[in-house]
Amino acid sequence: LLASEEKYRLLTEGMKDVVWTMDPQTMRYLYVSPSVTALRGFTPEEIMAAPAEEAFVPSARENLKEFIRQHTADFLAGKEKPGQFYTNVLEQTCKDGSTVWTEVISRFYRNKETGAVEIRGVARDITERKHLEEQLLQAWKMESIGRLAGGVAHDFNNLLTAILGNIELALLEKDVGPKASARLQVVQQAAASAAELTKQLLAFSRKQIIKPQVIDLNELIWNMGK
Repeated sequence: LLASEEKYRLLTEGMKDVVWTMDPQTMRYLYVSPSVTALRGFTPEEIMAAPAEEAFVPSARENLKEFIRQHTADFLAGKEKPGQFYTNVLEQTCKDGSTVWTEVISRFYRNKETGAVEIRGVARDITERKHLEEQLLQAWKMESIGRLAGGVAHDFNNLLTAILGNIELALLEKDVGPKASARLQVVQQAAASAAELTKQLLAFSRKQIIKPQVIDLNELIWNMGK
């Protein structure tokens, strides 16, 4: 038995992942491997001296406690499948005030020596993976926005083409007076500006490179006010 325990200790202390054992009745850790210090900054002794829920951000604590209560009851009632493992993604607190995302794999079992129900688990740092997933999600959102913007811009561009075409035809009419002609030119300039914005939306939706240009705002405003 002592040899087996020594092998277990050497295995857990040599792992980067944090190996732990918890008492679900008292919500206290019974064992935490030394790798927790590299992950969260706390010593194993500090972790075991505090309630288990304090290892996690406040927003996750109630759900975690309910998870443990429910599955402990199911285990005692014989509803749990033998060797059933559970995987949870949880945000844990660090000693310096920061947080770290972890993937926690755990299972319930009965201690052969004491007969008590315990939880054994492993916590792995997935902070980098979580950040990559968030970046990917953001990219998907931007792509969806781009597709939506492209569809709207395409339809709007068709309307502007019709408007600009009719303005050009109206300006060619001989009976158009100077005032009406001036007003049509203002509408023409505004429609042309809208068409340019539409082109930028289409370029965004197609992931084309947009070339910024320096413009004179005073001249632009003056032209719109004609």
